Amino acid sequence: MNNYAHIFDLLTRLRQVVDHPYLVVYSSTALARRGSTNDVGSVEQPCGLCHDPVEDLVVTSCTHVFCKSCLIDFSASVGQVSCPSCSKPLTVDFTANDKGDQKSKATIKGFRSSSILNRIHLDDFQTSTKIEALREEIRFMIERDGSAKAIVFSQFTSFLDLIHYSLQKSGVSCV
Repeated sequence: MNNYAHIFDLLTRLRQVVDHPYLVVYSSTALARRGSTNDVGSVEQPCGLCHDPVEDLVVTSCTHVFCKSCLIDFSASVGQVSCPSCSKPLTVDFTANDKGDQKSKATIKGFRSSSILNRIHLDDFQTSTKIEALREEIRFMIERDGSAKAIVFSQFTSFLDLIHYSLQKSGVSCV
């Protein structure tokens, strides 16, 4: 079953890269695996509890990596709030909300702190063919009817953040 899950993960990554390469290159799991944006050749870190590739990544304040479900199960079964690897007091934000994280970068106005836009270099932002096609379609729609509105769907919320940023840069207001 591990192979099937791995194949599904790879297919999902392929779908993301077709939408926009940033979805894979700057994903939170890819950056956590590398440890930094410059360390491209790093090997994927295994979960500190199950030792499988991390699913639904959680990084503790002491920088140990776990699967979210493994860490929740461990904490519930043992009844302690210390890191399984180093026994330091455990500080984890399971909501991935980063409200209390003093080390987090300044967030871009209008976007949540976990947005992909906070992980990319906006000065070097490059659009994708899908975003360009969407912008062109919206431009045609506005030319036909200036009061027209559209709803854009995507399975990947990070892709919606990239679309939002690109549309705002083009002068198209969006929510």
